[in-house]
Amino acid sequence: MEDHRLIPAWDECYNINNKKIDAQHKKLFELAAKVENAVYKFVKRDELKEILTELFNYMKEHFHDEEKFMEEIQYPYLHEHRQMHKNIIYEMSRLIQNIKTTNDLKERLYHMMSNWLYKHILKYDIKIAIWANENKTKALDNEKSTQKQPIMQENLEFIYSCPCKIEHRLNFEDHMSMINENAIIKCKKCQQLLVFLKSKEKTYKG
Repeated sequence: MEDHRLIPAWDECYNINNKKIDAQHKKLFELAAKVENAVYKFVKRDELKEILTELFNYMKEHFHDEEKFMEEIQYPYLHEHRQMHKNIIYEMSRLIQNIKTTNDLKERLYHMMSNWLYKHILKYDIKIAIWANENKTKALDNEKSTQKQPIMQENLEFIYSCPCKIEHRLNFEDHMSMINENAIIKCKKCQQLLVFLKSKEKTYKG
C-alpha cells in the first residue's frame, strides 16, 4: 500500500541546540502526528476539537518561548520570525472560524500542519541554529591569536545531516543558497530536508 503521509517523524538532527525549544518542537511533531492520524481514520468532532485546542494552545506557548530565546541570543531576524508566528496563529484562528464540516477541518488542518512543519520548524527555525552556530564560531575565532590568517569562505566545507544519518558536504555557494532561501536541498536517499551541523576547513590531499 502506498504511503501518502507527508508529516516527517521527529529526529534529533532537527535540534536547534536549545533543550527547551527542542523539546517543544518534538512535542509539536507528536501533536502533528495526532492530526495526521485523524485524517486517516474516523474521528468524532469533539475529539478533533480537543486535538485542535491542545495544538493551538501549545503553539502559542512555544512561540512565546522561542521568541524569548531569540531575544536572548540577539537573533537579527527576530521581527520577521515573530511575524511568521503571528501569521500561523491567524491562519489557525481563521481555520477554526471558517470550517464547514469535520472532514474539511481535518483536511485543511492536516495540510497546514505539514506545510508548517516543513516551512517553519524544519527551515526557518533551523536558521536560528545556523546563525547561532556560525556566530559562536566567529566569537571563538576572535578570541584566538590575531596573528592567525583568516580562513576564506571558499576554503570551507559545510556539513549537513538528515534523518538517515548521511553526512552531506556542501560548498560555500550551496550553503549560502540554503540560508538565503534560494535552494531547498534534500537527501537523495530519505528525501528529507538537510540540516546544518557545522563548517570546517577543507582538507587537501597531496
